[in-house]
Amino acid sequence: MQAAAAAKGRQALYKRAPHGQNGKKNREEAGMDTPGDRHGRAGPIHASGWTLSELLVSLALMATLASLALPAYLQQQRQARRSDALVALQQLQMDQARWRDAHETYADSLSALGWRTERSPGGH
Repeated sequence: MQAAAAAKGRQALYKRAPHGQNGKKNREEAGMDTPGDRHGRAGPIHASGWTLSELLVSLALMATLASLALPAYLQQQRQARRSDALVALQQLQMDQARWRDAHETYADSLSALGWRTERSPGGH
């Protein structure tokens, strides 16, 4: 008899009331798994933000993509500058030919040809 009473007492310890204070459902019945936020409000579990391992994986992926893209970008820059230089040299050749037709000699400076700066028209 004492064993039955002890078992019944243990069951009463583990049994939850159907509703908490003021007739509200307890968190488990309401489908809320968290004890609550810092303001005491209970709410469902929502993952917010990334874990450290996810951040490291994404960082490694971005670094790999950057290491693949950087050489191609630098090659495109070199090619554009080379093209700009070729256009500038062709323009200089045409200006020197015009100067020679008018003066029987080549110009000794770029300013004589009308070039304001020693840089190409593209600024290189």
